[in-house]
Amino acid sequence: MNRADERRAWSVERLADAWDISSKSVWRLIGRGELVALRIGTRTLVTAESVDAYEQAHSQRVVGSDEPAPPAPELSAAQQRKRRQRQMSRAARTRKAASG
Repeated sequence: MNRADERRAWSVERLADAWDISSKSVWRLIGRGELVALRIGTRTLVTAESVDAYEQAHSQRVVGSDEPAPPAPELSAAQQRKRRQRQMSRAARTRKAASG
């Protein structure tokens, strides 16, 4: 994005919108120390420098890449079981919400 020239800091909500992710995901990145945030009064702002650094560190060449994508890691039996349970639980919540 290289928006350091445009903006010195991002609100959590604006950064989430720009990256098309949830604000909760931005808060997780802040919590893990992957983004630097400043507290100014009641506002939390993410520095543009940390946004640029994060994007630089996590950017991938997608379009026109010569290398094939790496294969997805295989899930263990426990991970597969957990995934099925989450899917069944999600489906049950959806049915419950639809019924009333």
